[in-house]
Amino acid sequence: MAEQKIVEQVFKMADKHVDELMTPRMDIVWLDVNESIKENAAVLKENLFNYYPVCEDSLDTILGIVRLKDILTHQLDNDGRFPDLR
Repeated sequence: MAEQKIVEQVFKMADKHVDELMTPRMDIVWLDVNESIKENAAVLKENLFNYYPVCEDSLDTILGIVRLKDILTHQLDNDGRFPDLR
């Protein structure tokens, strides 16, 4: 039964338009390695997503992706210190 559900989901996905799946560039929430820890923490607090692009100065320079779970785990393991995003 699980295989049938997977196939059904594939066909549902095929019926969608790309604009239903993508986030407009202006709406992307990202972390900047050149911003202060306080500013990046504020971004996380205001926007509770699971994943964030990590960029340098703009979305044109994406360095990677970070999971909120990994940031919180780092803080718990390191006396509340925010991780270095580089």
